[in-house]
Amino acid sequence: MKSLDFLYGFSGQFLKIGAYCHNGFTRVIIQIMIHHQGPILQFHLHIPKEIFLDSFQEVDQWMLLLARNNLRVLDFRNSNRIYQIPSSVFSFLELRVLGLVNCIFKPPLEFKGFQNLEDIMFSKVNFGGGTVINLPQLKALTLLRCSNVNSFNIKAEMLRILREDSCPEDILLRLLHSQYLYAVKICLLESLNDLVRVGRFTFTIDGYFLKV
Repeated sequence: MKSLDFLYGFSGQFLKIGAYCHNGFTRVIIQIMIHHQGPILQFHLHIPKEIFLDSFQEVDQWMLLLARNNLRVLDFRNSNRIYQIPSSVFSFLELRVLGLVNCIFKPPLEFKGFQNLEDIMFSKVNFGGGTVINLPQLKALTLLRCSNVNSFNIKAEMLRILREDSCPEDILLRLLHSQYLYAVKICLLESLNDLVRVGRFTFTIDGYFLKV
């Protein structure tokens, strides 16, 4: 088994029996990870809001363990307090898919990018730092209700699919210049003017009008 799934089915079992103490929740996960045989290539985790966490120290420990596994898929759905992604995550050099919910994404200054990452889904992510991140294989990018998005300074020349919800105008304009981009879905909170020519796109727009 190369995939560990601690999503809603797993967390739901704890909530179903009223086991809200974080000790039981985190202890089971770390025991499974420690005794897991073989590499962990996919890691899926949901932390429900009902589980009380004094800190995310245990989650940091899990991420450190995953750094030794050539992880390909990280799917972290956090319904608890906002979580700052630790530096160990930026050493996942084989990562193909990255999904984060309710996190702070602040790469270390020396971080240059994920060379193999193909798919990003960020929801309610707060970006920090202005480091340029190189994502040469990125093909799909989803940003939903994120904040400080202008600090998410990426180079993604292979981008094909872009989905954004309430993101700043300038990052949107920058990403639209990708020559391989063919599908775009945008939900706007305010009007967006002076877009680049969009004739080659499948363009879906929710919210305010688009002036081209």
